[in-house]
Parts: sequence; C-alpha cells; structure tokens
Amino acid sequence: MDIFTVGIGDAFSTRHWGTSFLVRHNDFVLAVDSPDAYLRALHEHAWPHKGRPFTPDHIDAFFLTHLHGDHVNGLEMLLAWRSVVTQKLLDIYTTPPVAEKLWDQRLAASLGTIWDGHTHHTKTLADYANLHIIDWNLPTHIGPLTLTTRQTIHHLPTAALRIQADHKTWAYSCDTAYDPELIEWLSSADLIFHETNFGPAHTPIEALEALPEPIRQKLVVVHIPDTLQPTPKLQIGIQGKTYTL
Repeated sequence: MDIFTVGIGDAFSTRHWGTSFLVRHNDFVLAVDSPDAYLRALHEHAWPHKGRPFTPDHIDAFFLTHLHGDHVNGLEMLLAWRSVVTQKLLDIYTTPPVAEKLWDQRLAASLGTIWDGHTHHTKTLADYANLHIIDWNLPTHIGPLTLTTRQTIHHLPTAALRIQADHKTWAYSCDTAYDPELIEWLSSADLIFHETNFGPAHTPIEALEALPEPIRQKLVVVHIPDTLQPTPKLQIGIQGKTYTL
C-alpha cells in the first residue's frame, strides 16, 4: 500500500498544499480529501501511476473527512473536470453528517445549474457522483482497501481513518483536538499520520512530542502551520513523498 502526500499544510498555509492523500493498492487509488487548487497540486506532483503521471481520472474512489474548506473546496472542480472531460462519475465515500450537507450546503450553488449552449439544466449530485454513506466505526470495503472511521473532537463532524490492505494499516487522525482515546485507536496501525495546529480544536505539537516512543517512531505529522519548527522527537511529513507499507 502506497500513501502519497499531495499536501501537508493547514487551511492558512502559503508554503504547502492543503493536507490530502492518495492511497494506492493493486493500482486502485483512493483519494482522501481535496483542498484548494487540488487539480493544480495533482498536476504539479506528477505522481507516477501505471507508467504515466497521475491525473484526476485515475481516482477510483474518494473519501471526504469533513466539510471545512481546506478539505472539501477542491471537490467542486474535481467533479466538474470529470463531468466535462471524461464524463466519469466519482464514487464518493463519507460519513452520515457530511453526506447530509455535502450537496445542498456545499456543491449545489456552483454545480446545480449547467448551461448547455441552449438552455439551463438543473443538476443533482447523482449527475456527478455515486454517494456512499459509511457508518461510524464499521469496516467498509472500498476496492481492495478496508476503511474504518472514528469521529474526532473538532468544530464539526470529522472522521479519523484506518485503512487496511494485505495485513498492513495506515491511520490518519484528520483534524482533532488532542484525544488520548483517538491515539489509542490509531496506535495499532503500522504508520500513523497525525495533525498538529493551533487552537482548542487541534492538537498541540507538545502533546505529540510527549507520546511514548513506540508510537512516535511510526508517527508522521501533517496539517502543519507554516511556522512549525523541526523537532528531533517527531517526523514531519514531506509533501510529494510516497510512504510505502
């Protein structure tokens, strides 16, 4: 299983793309989140896939963790690109509270009406994507991957993930206040990506530095502010890097 870091930045970063990932196993690619300028980020990295640079058409499925802009803004153009260029529906997986608001409160304003050169047509999410709603804490098979979610402590409903393939597991905290119970839930994974940022709804770097060494050894820090300084106790994520399990 390959985990490619499309971005490692937070919502305000001017140095990094917003935190998002491509997870690949047996040539199946699951995208996790799509921040601002997502198509540009994919193009800039030119991640090799099946012998050529990765394109938005190579995404087999998409998982959306929550509805903050730095995780969802790029979905609008991803859906529009696939609709116009390849006419290929996107399989979107997400949790019930995200699914409830995704179209009406996020995408309908920009994608709900289309001009065909002669008249306007009303569109729905079904014209762009197949929506799959995942229950919290229940394993879900997405291609060759098994994905399990857990709700985090954040401003709005947000999903942490564990993704398993061939007895290897990658885990991602997503946006969360520091939560020892979430750390325990993530700790069984072979590789853990955990956020850090400012404010009560995020995890301070000092809390991650204080974790037991066996956890820190397999921890990669993402969703970082531009001001974050290197720390000898933790591995900071590298944008554009492929981590392989």
